[in-house]
Amino acid sequence: MADALKLIAAPLIVAALVGVWIYSSTRASQADLYKIEAQVVSVEEKGEMRELRINDSLDAIEDSVHEIEVEQASFRSEVRASLGIGRND
Repeated sequence: MADALKLIAAPLIVAALVGVWIYSSTRASQADLYKIEAQVVSVEEKGEMRELRINDSLDAIEDSVHEIEVEQASFRSEVRASLGIGRND
């Protein structure tokens, strides 16, 4: 009985060690999780910075478009006044 146990014990111990090694190698360590979390935070910060730059650019574009619209309205008003359009004579 002891001989049979010795024959079975060695392969079982080896299989158990290999199983534990494979299991632990597929799991992320706490350091890996912190590293990934830092990368996620970095990407989020970069995204927020890009969003702010885009919003600033959009604000500048909207301001320019508004100025152009005001200039066009003023020009149309001058043209109408010069042509006498809209006068109640």
